[in-house]
Amino acid sequence: MEFRWIGWCHKDNHDKVWALLPLGDGKYATVWGRRGKTLQSKIQAGWFSEIESAIRSKRNKGYQQI
Repeated sequence: MEFRWIGWCHKDNHDKVWALLPLGDGKYATVWGRRGKTLQSKIQAGWFSEIESAIRSKRNKGYQQI
């Protein structure tokens, strides 16, 4: 698997991860949850600009790329 972006947020008592995985054919999967717990996922369709917007949003919330 080749992840486009993996981020970790560890501020204000949070310990969360969020990742984005391109699937091809205009689809991508997002994966999120607390570190050490069962992660949730969702498959979505979207354009490159939507993907970049999602990553930018997570960075603005304090997620750092790992």
